[in-house]
Amino acid sequence: MQTLNESVPANPRARWRYLRDIGRILSLRRASISLGNGSDAQVIYDWFSQPHAVWPMFGNKTVGVQLLDLCAFESFDAYLAGINGKNSAAYYRRKALGKGYAFVEIDRNFYIDDIQQINLSLAERQGRRLHPMYFAAVTHYENLSGWKYFGVANLHGRLLAYLDLQVMNEVAVVRQLLGHGQYLNDGIMYLLLIEVARRVQEMRATRYLMYDMYFGTSSGLRLFKEKLGFKPYWVKWTLG
Repeated sequence: MQTLNESVPANPRARWRYLRDIGRILSLRRASISLGNGSDAQVIYDWFSQPHAVWPMFGNKTVGVQLLDLCAFESFDAYLAGINGKNSAAYYRRKALGKGYAFVEIDRNFYIDDIQQINLSLAERQGRRLHPMYFAAVTHYENLSGWKYFGVANLHGRLLAYLDLQVMNEVAVVRQLLGHGQYLNDGIMYLLLIEVARRVQEMRATRYLMYDMYFGTSSGLRLFKEKLGFKPYWVKWTLG
């Protein structure tokens, strides 16, 4: 495996960025998280642990994992109080609720057209073009064991945001998350993730909500996660 010294770039500017990121990595909070047992847990463990494309000395999903530690809050109200304030996540949740939006657990097959409209509403997200899979027509979704599916709907029952959540013992992993571009300013994504955090907090065995990574994401997405209480961690993944 490549070591830190062996991967230091020769270019002075690239070397400075490398050393800056190494400093950030070494200062990360630490967590040891069990993914449970079974074939699904093994698949996720292998994916998270394989060498990172840029940092091959670390696992693919190991350094900078964005986690919300829900055991840090005595209750959902305590979590909500912790993300409150001017232009906060809690503020935008209230804004969405005030406009009549509702958090719902869904069967995606009842919302195929709405999901397609959400996917097609913006060609780019956070400055990046969406993966072609989002633009492919879907006629049926398979509901997978260990997964939960949530969304935000308007007063007429139209789905305007959706989230796919894979529950893996001590962690619930956000796998897909998308909102309709026309309604993002109404706070629908904050409502969706905050209510998902409530659901995860109610799962006694599940401590963390994971929403991808810190390094390599845009400043806008980092701020969004920060408002929701997510923090970057250095994670040791385990089975069993």
